[in-house]
Amino acid sequence: MDQDTGEIREAIDQTRDDIGQTLQAIGQKADIKARAAEKVAEKRDAVRESTAEVKAKLSEAAQRVEQRVPAAAQPAVSSTVDWAKSTTQPARGLWGRHKAAISIGLAAAIIVFVPRRRRRRNVKP
Repeated sequence: MDQDTGEIREAIDQTRDDIGQTLQAIGQKADIKARAAEKVAEKRDAVRESTAEVKAKLSEAAQRVEQRVPAAAQPAVSSTVDWAKSTTQPARGLWGRHKAAISIGLAAAIIVFVPRRRRRRNVKP
């Protein structure tokens, strides 16, 4: 009887551990914010890597052009190379620059138009 009770308790403990691990896995899958943040981080790293590769290729091409261009044209080439090597930030797009204004406009439109649509539906001639 004692062995059966011990085996049953071990089985219960094992089942509890399995259920706990399953619940943790479900919780991780349900955490959309964390999964989205991971995806964004992956994409950001991929973009950074490809940007670094493009900059390296551009730098190599600029050096080859500098070597082949005659000395008289060197000032124009060096200014072009300096421009190519600069690390300016890309434009953030319409949403990035005007996030607050767009959000306020959308909220105002929802506040104004949604109640009007409801009133129109409820009114019967």
